[in-house]
Amino acid sequence: MVLLEARSECSAVTAGHTRQKTHKTRDTRQGIRHSTLDMRAMSAPAPGSSKPTQADAAAPKKKRGPGALATAYLVIYNVVMTAGWLVIAVGLVRAYLARGSYHGLYYSIEKPLKFFQTAAVLEILHCAAGIVPSSVVLTGFQVMSRVFLTWAVTHSVREIIRYSFYTFSLLNHLPYLIKWAR
Repeated sequence: MVLLEARSECSAVTAGHTRQKTHKTRDTRQGIRHSTLDMRAMSAPAPGSSKPTQADAAAPKKKRGPGALATAYLVIYNVVMTAGWLVIAVGLVRAYLARGSYHGLYYSIEKPLKFFQTAAVLEILHCAAGIVPSSVVLTGFQVMSRVFLTWAVTHSVREIIRYSFYTFSLLNHLPYLIKWAR
C-alpha cells in the first residue's frame, strides 16, 4: 500500500496575473511531485448557473467620469487658468527684459497673480461637488497654503520692509539691505 500525504498551499500573484493553487503530493516511493491548477477553472460556475466567478469579481471596474456639463465646465476652467498663468509668466519675462533686473518684478504681476491664485479656491469646490476624484481636505490644504503665501506672506513682507524703511529713514541710518529691498 502506498502512503500518500497531501498538502495544498495557495499562492496569489499580484493583480493582472492568475491566481494559482499548487499541490504538493508526497509519494513515499517517487519523491515530491508538483502540479499547478488555475484557480479560475476551479471557481467556474456550475453549468447553467449565472453566478460570477472570483476572477470576474476581481476584474477592475470602469470608473465613471464627470458628466458632460461638468466636463465642459472643467475644460473651460482649465483653459482660463492656463491662460492666466501664461499671462503671469509672459508678464514676468517682459518686465525683466524691460528693466534688465529682477527688481520690481512682483509688482508687475501682483494683480493677476493674486487673482488666479485665489481662483484656485474653486478646486476645493470641485472636490466637494464630486466632479473631480480628489480629497477635499488635501486639496484644501494645498490651495489654501498657496493663497496664504500669495496674500498674507507677501503682504506682510512688503509691510515689514516698508515700515523698516520709514523707521530707518527717520533715524538717518538706512541699511543698504532695506534700501535694496524697498
